[in-house]
Amino acid sequence: MLPTDPRTERLIEAGTPAFWRAIAALIVGAICTCSIMYAVQPILPVFARTFHVSPATSSLALSDTLAVIAVGLLAAGLLSDIRGRVSIMRWSVLASALITMVTALAPSWPWLLAARAVVALALCGFPAAAMAYIGEEFTPGAGALAMGLYVAGTAAGGMLGRITTGILTDLWSWRVALGLLGSASLASGLAFSWLLPSSRRFTPHAPAVSDLLHTVRRQASDPGLLALFGIGFVLLGTYMSIFNYVEFRLVEAPYRLNTSALGLLYVINLGGMASSAWAGHLAGRKGPQTVLWLMLCVMVGGIVVTLAHPLWLIIAGLIVMSSGFLGAHTIVAAWVGRRAGHAKAIAASLYLFAFYTGAGILGTLAGLVWTAGGWLAIVGATCAVLLLAIGLAVSMQPLSADSVAETTA
Repeated sequence: MLPTDPRTERLIEAGTPAFWRAIAALIVGAICTCSIMYAVQPILPVFARTFHVSPATSSLALSDTLAVIAVGLLAAGLLSDIRGRVSIMRWSVLASALITMVTALAPSWPWLLAARAVVALALCGFPAAAMAYIGEEFTPGAGALAMGLYVAGTAAGGMLGRITTGILTDLWSWRVALGLLGSASLASGLAFSWLLPSSRRFTPHAPAVSDLLHTVRRQASDPGLLALFGIGFVLLGTYMSIFNYVEFRLVEAPYRLNTSALGLLYVINLGGMASSAWAGHLAGRKGPQTVLWLMLCVMVGGIVVTLAHPLWLIIAGLIVMSSGFLGAHTIVAAWVGRRAGHAKAIAASLYLFAFYTGAGILGTLAGLVWTAGGWLAIVGATCAVLLLAIGLAVSMQPLSADSVAETTA
């Protein structure tokens, strides 16, 4: 009997054992990498006190990580075209866990920032390869569901990492928190490496520089992809701006929340996790364009609610904002993959480059806004930027009927 060519094997279909094993692996990997990525967010006020830096400077512990990831994603996407999606994801998860354990030993603020930058270089391989893996290995319908569940896993990772470091910092110290987080992520990374099915549809290739530049130019000339990249830039940038500085608001009077409470604040991402899967399903019925701009409007509404003074209303606004963010991200990420055609890895890398660059730039600029005008200024600035994203979403030419069906079937 002749051996089966792996490139001709069937794509992974929803509901099959291969589907659930791949989903379990992708969720575990997303939890590991995103918990490491966002773990420092609830302890930014602790960094400010410990290292005697300003709130804007302390935010660099997160924003410089995201900025490095943005740049590294471009190389990571190309490397995954050469070495394969699975190997890059495994290396990314395990290396970032090990380096996080070392980060806990940083003796000074510059050393901490440098260590976080190295962590970022390790992290960047996972998201670029994961998006390409989903686009290649799953049927269109299963891929839309897989993307929603994967994004839910990223939300769960961000939530668990923040809660863990918040509570452990209150119990012991931020060093113990990061050390234990790195250890747990290493164990989970080993489970991920065992669970993830091998690629069946991947063909390794090393594109010539001229071919790569041609592909980038072609994608950069597509108004639809440019609009999606622009929306991605705004999405994480506004999300990080809100959460970075709501913490500084809530540690002050009259709230005076401690680090554990700030970490538990991210339980609100549970609502966002549900919205990511729901948004992917709704996009299949109503079309991605309509659901996208609605999710962006939900973000604006949630941010406006945080202007209220009662703590429960602030939390309610954050829940609404988080749900809109993750729903929009799910739709844009899936739409990029389908619109890009065969060059999925490059398109995914360009989208994630814009996504994390927005977090680095807008998250840092928000520090200046906070210093100048406090929470009211933060709300005004983030809503203004989101209105630009809504304009992009509304003005986008929808995909053809066939493409929409293929994206969300």
